[in-house]
Amino acid sequence: CMITTPMEIEYYCENIYEPTEIKGIISKSELFERKVHEINGLPAVDFYCNSLNISKEHMKDEFIYHPFARIVGNRYFISSIMNNDQNSFNLYGRIFQESYISI
Repeated sequence: CMITTPMEIEYYCENIYEPTEIKGIISKSELFERKVHEINGLPAVDFYCNSLNISKEHMKDEFIYHPFARIVGNRYFISSIMNNDQNSFNLYGRIFQESYISI
């Protein structure tokens, strides 16, 4: 579907999350499955829990407050965590292997 209008259209983007000092590199992922297996060479779940100083049992409570943010230049693009299995995360958005992230 294509919509046309004689009115001017503006693009607006807002990010309500503040980046933290927690940074990492996606070292193993499956792009099309939107799955992250390793960050900085560690199992993704271990990196996430250790970085936030939380237990795996309370990890899901933090997903909304600490999503992954892909860093591109000085911009941050949020890719929220959908769920996790034992050592990896499924995301709502894709993150390339070797991408820089913040939590």
